[in-house]
Amino acid sequence: MCDLLEYKTGANPLSAASPFSAHANVSPGAGQVTLTWEAAPGRSYRVQYKDDLSQTQWSDLSGGVGVYGVMATCVDTAGAFNQRFYRVALVE
Repeated sequence: MCDLLEYKTGANPLSAASPFSAHANVSPGAGQVTLTWEAAPGRSYRVQYKDDLSQTQWSDLSGGVGVYGVMATCVDTAGAFNQRFYRVALVE
């Protein structure tokens, strides 16, 4: 990630201890994945996914992103899937 993008996400590009990082909590019984990350004030985010990394396009995850204070959350309730790859995009 370039320094400018890191700064825009709310991370400190001068500190290795301040990376942008999203975390996934998988609930197989509920068929959902909850993604959370530290949000920057005034920023908007989009979560995208691929079911296979060989796919050329990322798809937007429906449902949107909720920002609560300094934390952002997005829940994928796609149901039964073997694997899925996610990325968090900063909306500018």
